[in-house]
Amino acid sequence: MDFTKPEVHIGRVQGNDIILPKGNVSKRHARLVLKDGRLIIVDLKSTNGTYVDGRKITAPVVIKEGNKVYIGDFVISVTGMDAHGDAGAGAPPPMPPMSGGAPPPGAPTVGPGPMGGPSGPPPGGPPPGFGAPPALNDPPA
Repeated sequence: MDFTKPEVHIGRVQGNDIILPKGNVSKRHARLVLKDGRLIIVDLKSTNGTYVDGRKITAPVVIKEGNKVYIGDFVISVTGMDAHGDAGAGAPPPMPPMSGGAPPPGAPTVGPGPMGGPSGPPPGGPPPGFGAPPALNDPPA
Protein backbone atom coordinates (compact mmCIF):
# COMPACT_ATOMS: atom_id res chain seq x y z
CA MET A 1 0.00 0.00 0.00
CA ASP A 2 1.28 3.45 -0.80
CA PHE A 3 0.38 6.48 1.28
CA THR A 4 0.94 10.15 0.58
CA LYS A 5 -0.47 11.58 3.79
CA PRO A 6 1.51 12.30 6.96
CA GLU A 7 -0.46 9.97 9.25
CA VAL A 8 -1.85 6.46 8.70
CA HIS A 9 -4.13 4.75 11.24
CA ILE A 10 -4.09 0.97 11.72
CA GLY A 11 -6.86 -1.04 13.38
CA ARG A 12 -9.56 -3.66 13.13
CA VAL A 13 -12.55 -1.50 12.13
CA GLN A 14 -13.69 0.78 9.33
CA GLY A 15 -12.32 4.30 9.60
CA ASN A 16 -8.69 3.14 9.76
CA ASP A 17 -6.40 3.54 6.74
CA ILE A 18 -5.14 -0.03 7.17
CA ILE A 19 -7.76 -2.51 8.38
CA LEU A 20 -6.46 -5.75 9.92
CA PRO A 21 -9.61 -7.82 10.54
CA LYS A 22 -8.57 -10.12 13.39
CA GLY A 23 -9.69 -10.25 17.02
CA ASN A 24 -6.18 -9.67 18.37
CA VAL A 25 -6.00 -6.27 16.63
CA SER A 26 -7.58 -3.39 18.56
CA LYS A 27 -10.24 -1.19 16.96
CA ARG A 28 -7.73 1.66 16.91
CA HIS A 29 -4.41 -0.14 17.35
CA ALA A 30 -1.54 2.04 16.11
CA ARG A 31 -0.62 4.90 13.83
CA LEU A 32 2.28 5.63 11.53
CA VAL A 33 3.40 9.26 11.45
CA LEU A 34 5.75 10.83 8.91
CA LYS A 35 7.54 13.65 10.72
CA ASP A 36 10.71 15.44 9.65
CA GLY A 37 11.30 12.77 6.99
CA ARG A 38 11.12 9.94 9.54
CA LEU A 39 8.45 7.29 9.90
CA ILE A 40 7.31 6.77 13.49
CA ILE A 41 5.03 4.00 14.85
CA VAL A 42 2.86 4.83 17.85
CA ASP A 43 0.85 2.25 19.79
CA LEU A 44 -2.60 3.61 20.68
CA LYS A 45 -2.87 1.75 24.00
CA SER A 46 -3.85 -1.44 22.19
CA THR A 47 -4.80 -4.51 24.19
CA ASN A 48 -2.15 -6.82 22.70
CA GLY A 49 0.52 -4.22 22.00
CA THR A 50 2.59 -3.28 18.98
CA TYR A 51 5.99 -4.88 18.40
CA VAL A 52 8.97 -3.78 16.34
CA ASP A 53 11.39 -6.58 15.47
CA GLY A 54 9.87 -8.72 18.24
CA ARG A 55 10.07 -6.08 21.00
CA LYS A 56 6.96 -4.49 22.48
CA ILE A 57 7.02 -0.73 22.12
CA THR A 58 6.06 1.50 25.04
CA ALA A 59 6.80 4.82 23.35
CA PRO A 60 6.89 6.08 19.74
CA VAL A 61 9.63 4.33 17.69
CA VAL A 62 11.31 5.47 14.47
CA ILE A 63 10.89 2.76 11.83
CA LYS A 64 13.71 2.04 9.41
CA GLU A 65 13.63 0.00 6.24
CA GLY A 66 13.92 -3.66 7.13
CA ASN A 67 12.14 -3.32 10.49
CA LYS A 68 9.15 -5.61 10.99
CA VAL A 69 6.13 -4.24 12.81
CA TYR A 70 3.93 -6.88 14.46
CA ILE A 71 0.29 -6.02 15.03
CA GLY A 72 -1.75 -9.01 16.13
CA ASP A 73 -1.05 -11.85 13.68
CA PHE A 74 0.11 -9.40 10.99
CA VAL A 75 3.60 -8.30 10.04
CA ILE A 76 3.99 -4.92 8.36
CA SER A 77 7.14 -4.14 6.41
CA VAL A 78 8.15 -0.65 5.38
CA THR A 79 9.97 0.05 2.13
CA GLY A 80 11.01 3.22 0.36
CA MET A 81 13.12 4.48 3.28
CA ASP A 82 16.83 5.21 3.18
CA ALA A 83 19.39 3.66 5.55
CA HIS A 84 18.71 6.34 8.20
CA GLY A 85 14.96 5.77 8.24
CA ASP A 86 14.29 8.88 6.19
CA ALA A 87 11.61 8.95 3.53
CA GLY A 88 14.13 9.80 0.84
CA ALA A 89 16.86 12.39 1.14
CA GLY A 90 15.39 15.85 0.91
CA ALA A 91 11.90 14.42 0.67
CA PRO A 92 9.21 16.98 -0.05
CA PRO A 93 6.67 17.69 2.69
CA PRO A 94 3.78 15.21 2.84
CA MET A 95 1.06 15.86 0.30
CA PRO A 96 -2.68 15.62 0.84
CA PRO A 97 -4.26 12.32 -0.22
CA MET A 98 -4.49 11.89 -3.97
CA SER A 99 -7.35 10.16 -5.73
CA GLY A 100 -5.05 8.05 -7.88
CA GLY A 101 -1.66 7.75 -9.48
CA ALA A 102 1.70 6.86 -8.05
CA PRO A 103 3.07 8.28 -4.80
CA PRO A 104 5.81 10.88 -5.01
CA PRO A 105 9.37 9.55 -5.42
CA GLY A 106 10.83 8.52 -2.06
CA ALA A 107 7.44 8.20 -0.35
CA PRO A 108 7.40 5.30 2.12
CA THR A 109 5.40 2.21 1.20
CA VAL A 110 3.70 0.06 3.81
CA GLY A 111 2.85 -3.53 3.04
CA PRO A 112 2.16 -6.90 4.57
CA GLY A 113 4.85 -9.41 5.41
CA PRO A 114 6.58 -11.52 2.76
CA MET A 115 3.65 -13.89 2.26
CA GLY A 116 1.20 -11.03 1.69
CA GLY A 117 -0.91 -11.53 4.79
CA PRO A 118 -0.98 -12.70 8.37
CA SER A 119 2.22 -14.13 9.64
CA GLY A 120 3.45 -15.96 12.71
CA PRO A 121 4.17 -14.40 16.08
CA PRO A 122 7.25 -12.26 16.69
CA PRO A 123 10.58 -14.03 17.23
CA GLY A 124 11.12 -15.11 20.81
CA GLY A 125 7.57 -16.31 21.25
CA PRO A 126 4.18 -14.74 20.98
CA PRO A 127 3.16 -11.75 23.07
CA PRO A 128 0.89 -12.39 26.06
CA GLY A 129 -2.65 -13.39 25.16
CA PHE A 130 -1.74 -15.21 21.94
CA GLY A 131 -2.39 -18.83 21.12
CA ALA A 132 -4.63 -21.38 22.77
CA PRO A 133 -6.04 -20.71 26.23
CA PRO A 134 -4.28 -22.50 29.07
CA ALA A 135 -5.49 -26.01 29.83
CA LEU A 136 -7.85 -26.25 32.74
CA ASN A 137 -7.61 -29.12 35.22
CA ASP A 138 -10.60 -31.40 35.34
CA PRO A 139 -12.56 -30.93 38.57
CA PRO A 140 -12.12 -33.79 41.07
CA ALA A 141 -14.65 -36.60 40.59
